[in-house]
Amino acid sequence: MHITLKQLSLALAGAGLLSLHGCGGGSGDTTTATQAAAGSPTVTTPPTALELATAFLKQVDASRATAVPTTGSANEAFTDGCYLGDGMTKALAIASFDANVAQAVEGRKFVIGSTRTNVQVLAERNTTNADGSSRRELDIQYQVNYADGTVDKVVKDTLISGSSVGSNMGAGVTCTTPESSSSLRYFGNRAVVSAGLRSVNQRSERYSLATGAPLTSAVDYNKVVQLRISDPGKVAKYAVVTGPGLPSAGVKMLSPRIQRDDPLFAGKRGNFVDWLDTDLFTICRSATSSRPAANLADCATSGASSNNFGAFNLSATATDTTFDAMGFVAGGSYSVALYNDDGWKTVNGQATQTPIATYTRTLGSLPYSAVALASSGVNADLFPRITSSLTPVEQATQVRNKTASTMNLSWTALGVMPDVAKFGWGSISSFVSGLASAGPATWPGSRQSASSYPAAGTTTISNYTVSAPSSLLVTPTYGEVSVYLVDRNGVAISSTRTFE
Repeated sequence: MHITLKQLSLALAGAGLLSLHGCGGGSGDTTTATQAAAGSPTVTTPPTALELATAFLKQVDASRATAVPTTGSANEAFTDGCYLGDGMTKALAIASFDANVAQAVEGRKFVIGSTRTNVQVLAERNTTNADGSSRRELDIQYQVNYADGTVDKVVKDTLISGSSVGSNMGAGVTCTTPESSSSLRYFGNRAVVSAGLRSVNQRSERYSLATGAPLTSAVDYNKVVQLRISDPGKVAKYAVVTGPGLPSAGVKMLSPRIQRDDPLFAGKRGNFVDWLDTDLFTICRSATSSRPAANLADCATSGASSNNFGAFNLSATATDTTFDAMGFVAGGSYSVALYNDDGWKTVNGQATQTPIATYTRTLGSLPYSAVALASSGVNADLFPRITSSLTPVEQATQVRNKTASTMNLSWTALGVMPDVAKFGWGSISSFVSGLASAGPATWPGSRQSASSYPAAGTTTISNYTVSAPSSLLVTPTYGEVSVYLVDRNGVAISSTRTFE
C-alpha cells in the first residue's frame, strides 16, 4: 500500500510546518479597574495570566477573522524572534511561506473564522535572563473551533513577554534574534523536530498502471498508525520510536535528507532525488522485513520506506483482525529518540550512541473499525468514493506518459463516523513516483505531489489540473489521486484511486 505523505500541520504534523498558531501582537497593557469608596483614588489591579492569555488569543482570532496573511512576515507577526516549535523557527517559517505564497495561503484557508476558547494557564514562570532582563513565560491550553465545524480539542502553547535573550534553540545554539516587549508572543514548545502519531483509515480503489483495468483486488482497506517525524531545522539523521503496537525494540526511522544526499544511501530503496527537508522520516528495512525491529534494521543496505504501521490492502474483516493483533493503544505513550550520528549506517548502531533529544508523544485514538466503515460493501461504504471525468484507462495513460491532464473530480460525502466525529480538509492531492534514471536500476527514484484545498463541504472540483511531473521523473511506476480528511485531533480518513 502507498499512502501519500501529507504535510498539513502537521501539522500537524502534519504537519507542524504550516505554522498556523497565529500572527502578531500582544496584550501586555490590559488592566482591570476596580473603584474604591466614593472619592477614593482608582485602584488598578494588574491583569491575571489567564486574562492576558485570553486577550492575546482574541487578537489572534481577529487577525484571521476574514482572511489569512499573504506574506511570511505577516503570518509570523505574533511569534517571538526566538520562537522554536516542532523544529520550526520564525525565520524558517517565513522562508517556507514566502517560497510558495499561493500554496501557503491556499493551505491555510481553513483557519479563516477560527476561534480559540476554553483557555487555561497550565504554568507560569518569571525569570531573570543572564543580561539582567526579565522574562515571563505562560504555558497555556485551549481549543480551536474551525468554521467547518471541526474542533482541535487540546492545543498547548507557550507564550513569552519581556525579553527572549539567551533562549536555547536546541543543539547547543543560542538565539541570535531575541525580542524584548511587554506584549505576549508565541514562544513555541522548544521541540527541535515535529513528532507525532496519526491514525488513518484508507480506502484504495486500485487499477493497473499498464492498462487502466481494475486489479484483482479492486478495492482494499488499510488501517494504520502513521509515525510522523519532520525535521525542518536539519538537526537529526535518524530516530528510534518505541511504544505499544511496535516491535519491543521499536523501529528505526531515517531522515529524508540522508536518503536523498548521503553517498552511502545512493541506489538504496528510498533514495528519492527530490525528497524535501521537511518530508517525513521513513522506516528502515532489513533483508527479510519492511518494518523490522530497530535493532535488526539495516538502513544502509536495505533502505527505508513508509512511515505507516498497520494492516494494508486487505478486506475489511482481515484489516481489523490484522491491525487489532498488533497491540496499538489509544492513549498509549510513544518515545521518539533523535540521533545526529552515524548509528544509522550499521545494524543496531544506535545502541552505542546517545540521543540528542527524546520526546514522549501520545496516540490519541485508534483508527476506526474497517468493518464499520466498509458498511454494506464497496459501493456503499462510508468513505468518499472518487469519480473522475477521465476514465481509469485515460488516467493511467496520463501517468505513464508523464503528461498534464485536466478532469472534473467528484466524490461522495463522508458518511457518519461511528463516533459522529466531524472531519474537514485535508486536501485533494495527486502523486506520482518512479525511476529517476533511464538505466535498469530501480533507484534512485523521484516522487512528486501537488495538493489543492477545496472549500468546506465541497464534493466536486471542476477542471482539476494534474501538472506534468518534472524531468527528474524518468519512468513512472505509481500514481494516485486522493481525498484526505482530518478531524484535527490525530485521526484521518483517506480515499485514493491508485495506478500501480
